[in-house]
Amino acid sequence: MHKSLIFGFCLAGMVLVALGCQKSGDGKTPDTPQAATQRELGDSGQNSPAPASNRTKEHSMVVSVDGKVIDGSDVERATEILLAQYRDQIPPDRLAQARTVLQKQAVENLISQSLLLAEAERQGTRPEQKQVDARFTETAGRFSSPEEFQGALQSMGLTKEAFQEEIRDDLMIEALLDKQLKDVKKASAEEVSAFYRDHPDSFRSPEQVRASHILIKVDPNATEAERARKREELEKIRGEIEKGADFGKLAAEHSDCPSKARGGDLGYFPRGKMVKPFEEAAFALKKGEVSGIVETQFGYHLIKVTDHQDPKTATLDEVKGQIDNLLNRQAKDKAIGEYVAGLRKDAKIEYAEGYAPSEPAKK
Repeated sequence: MHKSLIFGFCLAGMVLVALGCQKSGDGKTPDTPQAATQRELGDSGQNSPAPASNRTKEHSMVVSVDGKVIDGSDVERATEILLAQYRDQIPPDRLAQARTVLQKQAVENLISQSLLLAEAERQGTRPEQKQVDARFTETAGRFSSPEEFQGALQSMGLTKEAFQEEIRDDLMIEALLDKQLKDVKKASAEEVSAFYRDHPDSFRSPEQVRASHILIKVDPNATEAERARKREELEKIRGEIEKGADFGKLAAEHSDCPSKARGGDLGYFPRGKMVKPFEEAAFALKKGEVSGIVETQFGYHLIKVTDHQDPKTATLDEVKGQIDNLLNRQAKDKAIGEYVAGLRKDAKIEYAEGYAPSEPAKK
């Protein structure tokens, strides 16, 4: 078995909650000075290999589904896909723990996939070649070049033909699930209003600023002379800004933070997200103002506030589309979960030692 599909109804959200991770409202969490500096120092650990004990043996059976074997290579690849999808939301010090949790989820996803594919085949579901070709072209178009796409296929051990077969399987499962979802009721206006009323905190935004910064790193063990030299370097940069030089351009040229690639932009952040001296300086500035030199444990900063937003609560009209999408997605996830549970109930599933879930799978 050699599959790539990772279902939308997987329990990845529960995984993130279990790991204590949080995601910003727009899905883009800007670098804080702390996080950015740690990455600049190569301390993130994000590219560290998982411990050998967490890795599956490539060709060993992990689970059998009605006689069809899912082996270690299948699980390894499915786990890597999940890790890539959620890596930015997992704290570096919990990456190994996350891999263990996601590996178990990958096994359950592959079991569900196997059952759904078998049922689709039983019902005679088969996509047309033009559908497969369209999906293949769409996927390839997400890469910057044909060479990058080919490299991605090779990294997963796939030929063009093998990938097209996976696409065909995915389309079969999608068609099967579409049949199961056609009678799922859409959220009513009353349900949308009730959700908004019952979850007021979900629609409140705290006071936030958007800021850019220029960081000159200082080693914690630096001498006073070295600190003075670094501070003087930043004072000269501030002098250029006072004379009209572009802050973003100077950040790109001089900052020691990865945010230099964005002209020093850190995006929006509320209180409590930055180290205290940085936060106090940023929230004290008016829009368009540049701070004096701010010292933190990472070095010396110049901060420019580019926007300041007061606390606010979104109106129902502003968020009803989001709520509607959420409720409809939840209804579909529930329907799919119940359908897969029915397939699992009638299936013969045998796990290799160490891979059985601690409690009956719900999906």
